[in-house]
Amino acid sequence: MFRKTLIGAFGISVAVVCTPVASAHHVIPESASLVLTVTGSESPTMTGTLQCRPAGGLHRKPAAACRELSLVNGDFDKLDVGPDRACTLQYDPVYVTATGHWHGKKVDFATSYGNSCQFAVATGPVFAV
Repeated sequence: MFRKTLIGAFGISVAVVCTPVASAHHVIPESASLVLTVTGSESPTMTGTLQCRPAGGLHRKPAAACRELSLVNGDFDKLDVGPDRACTLQYDPVYVTATGHWHGKKVDFATSYGNSCQFAVATGPVFAV
């Protein structure tokens, strides 16, 4: 009887230890994880990552970028960091993408800006990769 109990207890403990805690694709609702790319007409593509809560990733200004994205609830289309700044009409396009998740919502953003000034005015530190 003791042997059966011991074997049963061992089987249960193995099942508990082997059960995964969370899947690799589990998204923490309060966080953000993004892959950002920036390509200029005469520049190589720059790629980085942005993590929020806590701020980090392969990014030069993660705290500032997370703060700007928080102001627009992660909606990249609403970014307009320096609305009072004037830019020239020179055409030298900058292409950007952002993929990942923001507070549990999927992000798949891609757009272009007429030049680096327009890009900086719209996105501020968000794409500082």
